[in-house]
Amino acid sequence: MSSDEIKLILEKLAKLDEIESRQRSMETGIVNLGARLEALENLVEERLQDTRPMWQGVQTQITQMGEEMKAMHEEMQQGFRFLNKKFELVHEDVMNVRADQRLLESDVEDLKKKVS
Repeated sequence: MSSDEIKLILEKLAKLDEIESRQRSMETGIVNLGARLEALENLVEERLQDTRPMWQGVQTQITQMGEEMKAMHEEMQQGFRFLNKKFELVHEDVMNVRADQRLLESDVEDLKKKVS
């Protein structure tokens, strides 16, 4: 083997060592990236656990508010029906008073005619 061939083999070995070194460095980077990703996933899961009860509370409150509004709506409907009946009675009373007033006016006119 000539010295040129030995040099060429040594250069190829040096490049091979460099490639292996880069490969190890990339593997280390991938491992580190995996660890960071796992830590991030754990953090997201923790945050979800923190907000999940809050969100469930909000959903419960919304449901309760809906039920309360439904109950209020039913109460208002009953109140309006009650008021409607009251207005009917008032209207009937007013009509009776007006009828009585007309009868009285007629009686007063008859009395005026008799007096004069």
